[in-house]
Amino acid sequence: MVDFAALFADIQEALQILSYATVILAVAPLFPFLYVVMKWRAPGQGHVGIGTLGAVHYFQVLSALILLAGAANLSYGWVSTTPVDPVTTRYSWGMFVGSGLFFLLNLGLQRLTRDLSDLPDVRRMFTGFFLVMTGLTSFAVLLLFFVAWFQEVDAKDENAVAERIDAMKLYAAWLLYFLTAYLASTLWMTRSAPRS
Repeated sequence: MVDFAALFADIQEALQILSYATVILAVAPLFPFLYVVMKWRAPGQGHVGIGTLGAVHYFQVLSALILLAGAANLSYGWVSTTPVDPVTTRYSWGMFVGSGLFFLLNLGLQRLTRDLSDLPDVRRMFTGFFLVMTGLTSFAVLLLFFVAWFQEVDAKDENAVAERIDAMKLYAAWLLYFLTAYLASTLWMTRSAPRS
């Protein structure tokens, strides 16, 4: 007999852990907008393959964002003072490895689109998209970190103090990865900007 209560609890836990990925994947409806921008900026008319090129870069950016989230969760697990649930660790490894493989797949697929070099710099556009997403995430996590920092906690309640410290470690791990990615993509964008 199937234990539906345990199954429901497992599904609920999976959704909670994967909510990081779900928030990132919620930007999926942005692709049609980005496609319109690519078509608008393309020189001339009717570039065959611009949608494919954009989709490859788009999914590469999404997989990179989920890879960062998985890496941040795993780093938090390594520095946490309280034991981390093994299910959370497994889901974090799944996010990290799955998105890493998908990132590499899309990196390989870019070789199929090398003949589209006359199109506008799609890579630059999607690096900008990556910069915006990592910037938004860094900003949100920085706010959460300092909200936890200034949260009033009874110093005598050891559990409350430990929970706050663990929350700050989780936010710090996310901030480390996403802020580093934000700064690196900003540096790349400023270095590769056309000089007038």
